[in-house]
Amino acid sequence: MRTVLALLGEVEQARRTGILAVLVVVAALLALVVWQQLGPSAPQGGIVPVAPAASPLASSAYPSPPATSPSPRPTRTASPSAPPPTSRPSPLASARLAALRAVPVASLSLGMDCAGQPVAVDATAYGTFWAGRASVAVSAHCDAGAGSPPSVLTVLVDSAAQGPARPVTTQVLVSEREDLLIDRLSATARGLTATGLGFSGSDIPRCCPDTDVRRTWRWDGARLA
Repeated sequence: MRTVLALLGEVEQARRTGILAVLVVVAALLALVVWQQLGPSAPQGGIVPVAPAASPLASSAYPSPPATSPSPRPTRTASPSAPPPTSRPSPLASARLAALRAVPVASLSLGMDCAGQPVAVDATAYGTFWAGRASVAVSAHCDAGAGSPPSVLTVLVDSAAQGPARPVTTQVLVSEREDLLIDRLSATARGLTATGLGFSGSDIPRCCPDTDVRRTWRWDGARLA
């Protein structure tokens, strides 16, 4: 009887040992399967990081505002009461210039004393070089018929606000005493340039001026200087 009981105990012990061995094998196989699925780069402990879910606010129902460039830095603008000077006369000055051009140059009073001899005009220039008003510069000389009489350069300004022009003398830029022969004039919005000939000394014959002359004047707020 004791032999039978001993035999049954050995059988039970063998059964338990076999079950434990099977469990060990199964655990090893499961561990191998998990390792193959996670790969060698998986972190320790078998935890796989998961990307955060997209917020519903980032969906197309809530589009992001468009990107805008920064506003340019504001700059100071010129006062409308003091616009920069331009080379184009105003419509009123243009109209007065047209009226001034209609006045015959020969009828202009240049203030020259030619002792009964006629006055010969050498050059003219029209513009707004005198305080922005319609102006004309006239270079003229007494027509003596011989020699090289000096030029007188005179500026006349239209004194009328409307209707026919009434030119009046405002400034004499070159007088007879300077002994210059002005034969070309050019006007800008704020200035006047005269070119011609002169004499380098009192011993130079009157027939033959030997010096080139160039004079420039600009409006300084009160006169051409």
